[in-house]
Amino acid sequence: MDNMLLLLLVPLGILALSQAFDSDDSHDDDEELADPDPETDTGEEPEEPEEPEEPDEPDTVTLTGTDANDRLSNDYFDPTTAYDIRGGAGDDTIRGNDAIGDWASTAQDGYRWHVGETNDTLDGGEGDDLIEFDLADTVTGGAGADHFEGFADQGQVSVVTDFTQGEDWLRVNVPPSEADETAGDFAKVSTAELNGDTIIRLDGQEVLRIKGATGLKIGFQTDRWLESNDPDLEVQHKDGDGEPPLEFTIFTDLAGNAVSADALDVVINNYLSLNT
Repeated sequence: MDNMLLLLLVPLGILALSQAFDSDDSHDDDEELADPDPETDTGEEPEEPEEPEEPDEPDTVTLTGTDANDRLSNDYFDPTTAYDIRGGAGDDTIRGNDAIGDWASTAQDGYRWHVGETNDTLDGGEGDDLIEFDLADTVTGGAGADHFEGFADQGQVSVVTDFTQGEDWLRVNVPPSEADETAGDFAKVSTAELNGDTIIRLDGQEVLRIKGATGLKIGFQTDRWLESNDPDLEVQHKDGDGEPPLEFTIFTDLAGNAVSADALDVVINNYLSLNT
């Protein structure tokens, strides 16, 4: 092969190789175009997954008192609404146990007639307050000599967050059927101190906790109206017209020794009446 022919063949070989490489690149591009990402090829944004709905929070109503002597209460006719009641200054009456007994057309006085439907937060604030509670209410007396009146039952634990021995006074009423009125008025009632708190139990179940208070003088209240010989007095108390006269009410310590009501910090009352 002469030199002239060789010079012509070399450029032709280079051109052929160049076209071959271009063909491979074009083939690769075609493969990329033919295999798009199926999640992004639709032209539409993917839908965000729906977040689970939060459960509805129970309704809460807040009541705030004034510096005067206020009367504040939850509402028996709104059993799904919990109340946050704050008395403020003054000698307030705060009720967390608005119940059928407050609205019935007959003057019956059964235990269940004093138990409402909601678990409330009750705070007396400054002053000598009367606070009535039930179920799993959270109760704070605040500064002053406070009187707590509660209705406790199994399955719920009421909490008193502050109690000053020698200044405050607490009575907790328990249902007679669960206190064991047949074996003894308070056979199923027990008390204990645990982690700096005082606990009252009914048939082994905690029903009331007094936080930050130990060494309390605890006793029982027994209404002796059935033993009186005065039929008018008996009917009066059966019909629920207030408590029996003091001479027909006996207070004892846990050992059964008779004491005065003022000698006790906490009184447990087996709530006996006509319709218990």
